[in-house]
Amino acid sequence: MDTLAQTAAATPDWLVAEMPPGYKNRLEEIERLTKDLQAMWRFGRLLWATGPQLSDTVRDVFATLKLPVESIVSGDSTFHAVRLDSQRRLMIFVSPHQEVIERKSHDVAESFRMLHELCGDHDRGVLVANPHPMMPPAVRPESIAPDALAILKRLGVNVLSGPGTFQLWTLALQDPERASRLLERLHEQDGGVFQVPKTA
Repeated sequence: MDTLAQTAAATPDWLVAEMPPGYKNRLEEIERLTKDLQAMWRFGRLLWATGPQLSDTVRDVFATLKLPVESIVSGDSTFHAVRLDSQRRLMIFVSPHQEVIERKSHDVAESFRMLHELCGDHDRGVLVANPHPMMPPAVRPESIAPDALAILKRLGVNVLSGPGTFQLWTLALQDPERASRLLERLHEQDGGVFQVPKTA
């Protein structure tokens, strides 16, 4: 499709008017489908990306739900504050690593710092992680070690996987109201792994 786009860009503007009937409609349809595929591909990064690519796409998922999202840079990390209403926010830290989250990992330390430096009384901390991103989601091992999970549970931080965030995005496309209710549950859960139901 990139080749087709490059070819179309290299042709004179008047060519469309000279072509047989239906050419313009087909060209417009291809352009529309290409844009749709590019958008889907971008959200597909939730399944395999890490670092800034994953962080940017996580932010875009919440923007898709028409929620205000503020990105906050603190030290070497970026956090996303997703406003649910006038008081409540989801404060999200996206892990930049591909490794399983261990007790002494950077992700646990940044989650703790997020709670103490950025979260208010009505905010919920969320850690989004994508360990083993090159493996299909269904066969990936656990993303977090039990002792690390125990600490995050005590802190009240919820852990959301990249594939879980992908399911949230898929649900937002199909049923935005149900996706909004799921975010309410994400805010209410007081620490631990947050499971997102698979969509059809």
